[in-house]
Amino acid sequence: MRDREHGTLPILTHHYADINAEAVYYTCKGKIPQLRETILGMINAMKSQGSASQGTSKL
Repeated sequence: MRDREHGTLPILTHHYADINAEAVYYTCKGKIPQLRETILGMINAMKSQGSASQGTSKL
């Protein structure tokens, strides 16, 4: 629970006047899509590795 007290949500909900709206917008528009692509790439790589290792175990 302690992490939640010092995380992003309390800052956004209790200190919204201090938030840099441009930084939040930049993160949402620029960084989150990049993060999504990275995560999807990792998932696909793990799926490929799983398929490859399953395929070789049948030999």
